[in-house]
Amino acid sequence: MQWTQISEKGYYGYMEELEPLFGALGLLIGDRAQEICIKVYGTEQISTWRARYRFLWEAFQAIQNRNIWGVIDFLLDIPMTAQKLPPTDTMAAEHNCLPGKLALDTLTLESYRDYILSLSEEEILWVLLEPTHTFTDEAAAKELLRQALTDDTALDQVYEWVADYCPSFLGFSGFVRQNRRFVRDLFDLALQMRSETLRHVLSAQTNSLGQLQNEVTIGIDHLGELGFSESQLGKTFGNRGPFSEFLFLPTYLMPLQACRFFHPDGSAQQARHSRQILFLSLRQPKRRREDTLKSLKAAADGTRYQILILLAQKGPLRGLDIAREVSLATSTVSHHMDQLKEGGWITEEQVKNSKYYGLNRKNALEFLQGISEDLTLS
Repeated sequence: MQWTQISEKGYYGYMEELEPLFGALGLLIGDRAQEICIKVYGTEQISTWRARYRFLWEAFQAIQNRNIWGVIDFLLDIPMTAQKLPPTDTMAAEHNCLPGKLALDTLTLESYRDYILSLSEEEILWVLLEPTHTFTDEAAAKELLRQALTDDTALDQVYEWVADYCPSFLGFSGFVRQNRRFVRDLFDLALQMRSETLRHVLSAQTNSLGQLQNEVTIGIDHLGELGFSESQLGKTFGNRGPFSEFLFLPTYLMPLQACRFFHPDGSAQQARHSRQILFLSLRQPKRRREDTLKSLKAAADGTRYQILILLAQKGPLRGLDIAREVSLATSTVSHHMDQLKEGGWITEEQVKNSKYYGLNRKNALEFLQGISEDLTLS
């Protein structure tokens, strides 16, 4: 692939090699996330893969509420091109990826898999579990992760970090102690999905790739790299950089319309390399009537509607701030936020140790447009 520079810090490029990896993640998530894969591969083939990779499915279920897209986070540290990273770079020395060995513009599923597996197990777990939000001492956290591979007491301590997100201790412990198998199986599944059938589907996306590049370029001209990214996700970001690079990457099999990756504030990785990656879907969104009904149901409550107005007026707020504004217990507010999230009304973003909720403006506009179309309003 080749990168096209579309702004001072913005680059556009299509990494076709990642499509099967997004497809594999969509299958693991299930439900609507796997619908596009069903169209490409068929339900019989997907059932065969599910039976073949039982460990992968069960291990993913144990951690999916923690970091669904964790395996993509490793892209944040890989140079765009072999020439962009000098041989003396600290990151290259640490990860044994000298220029010419690994770069985004020549990345394959095999080289990406091998890069991840070349890291220590605690480094892999650090990225996949994303404990930065709950553990600020990175060195101590990685040491505890290393101990958890063989020590049950350390494993219990690690589970405390994620207990709210990972309901199955047995599933979680299996994932931790067989993290390399998890990575191998995930990439094995992706390699199975890298088929002629997929290549045929992707070959029909040439026009969409050009159209999306134009949309991104125009959007950045009007809003800037960060502002355009916010418009695609329908939220105001808590982590605003500064970023040295903005990579805009189209994808067909990713089950979301947009997905953002960056290193958390204060992490050692952010200090070493500050990059934002925004994946954008090549598929045009098509709002279903059942989505509209979910949104209506979620908003059809006085308190929840009050919360939506509050977020629209004041921007992203913590759950504690929302509880104070609407005079409710935080547990009650948490229940309402779950309902609004299910209805597609809100966004979430972790900033250090706090979670911020915001109005999903993009979904709100699509909801209003859907209502207008359904009721044939001008």
